[in-house]
Amino acid sequence: MADSESRILQLAPGDNVAVAIREIEAGDVVKIHGREIPVPQTLQVGHKFAARRIEAGEAIVKYGTAIGRALVDITAGEHVHAHNVAADDKPKARRDEAVPEQPAEPDDAA
Repeated sequence: MADSESRILQLAPGDNVAVAIREIEAGDVVKIHGREIPVPQTLQVGHKFAARRIEAGEAIVKYGTAIGRALVDITAGEHVHAHNVAADDKPKARRDEAVPEQPAEPDDAA
């Protein structure tokens, strides 16, 4: 859902990041679920920022899917990108989707 200012997007309720859908200037304040969050640096369209405080080691969740882990503590409003996130290279399923089963290996005896 976009906030009342239509500058951010946060699709899943459990997401701890939001995405700028319009440029957000350094010092602007955005509202997420009624909370005012100051954004300390300019964010370009498509960039993520913390919707709340994220602790080092915590999963970064975007669109309901864990996309990596915080390398350091990230304050609410801070840019979330390669400088403070370790990408998760493993394939994953969304929490509401079943993990597809791997096909059985063919039997060489046949």
